[in-house]
Amino acid sequence: SVEHESQNHRHFKMHVTTITPPVKGHREWSSLKLPKAFVDREMLQSVFDVDKLESKMGSAVSVLKWDFTKKLLSRITPGILDDIIVEIDGKSMTLSQLGHITAKNAQTMFVNLTASPQAVGLAVKAIRDANLGLSPLQEGSVIRVPIPKMTKELREQLANVAKQKAERAKVGVRKVRQKGMSEVKKNEKMVPQNDARMAQQYIDNKTSQYVDEIEKLLDAKQKELLQNC
Repeated sequence: SVEHESQNHRHFKMHVTTITPPVKGHREWSSLKLPKAFVDREMLQSVFDVDKLESKMGSAVSVLKWDFTKKLLSRITPGILDDIIVEIDGKSMTLSQLGHITAKNAQTMFVNLTASPQAVGLAVKAIRDANLGLSPLQEGSVIRVPIPKMTKELREQLANVAKQKAERAKVGVRKVRQKGMSEVKKNEKMVPQNDARMAQQYIDNKTSQYVDEIEKLLDAKQKELLQNC
């Protein structure tokens, strides 16, 4: 009957909830998470360059992944020498920028510095001081680097190198965050206040996301390096 249908309809009510972000400084603001469904990229793009920020943060993580998978292995490879810093003529340069690094066999690596002979002595010192357990030997403009056996001490040194690389990646992500926040501050007077706040929170959430990813990569790499210690 009509009366029966009317009674049934009383049990069904439509609830419409309006989501309003807390004002900045409110205790809930710092813990506000922005679900993808509520992220308006077009709005964010009007406040700061979202794509550029995400690309640069992602690049910092990608470089770390590359280092961990191609260079920092549970055995010594030529890639371990690439990023060693050599101070020359008041400038900081990586070993891979100064010379050509190769592995003759499983026991020996070579750094050919024919193009930068003035850097040979400094490069030898940089390799020795890199805390990688390496003992470089100068042979003219070439440096011969015997590959040591993977001892417990060497594994611990490599795990420390992994931590240093991870810290550099975090610094890179945080620098991108600073630039993003500066861009928001520059534009905040030209957009609604809530849009600027949402943009700031989005940048913080993205920063945390990438830093967490770096921490997970580091944890996995250190476990791999130290598994036989």
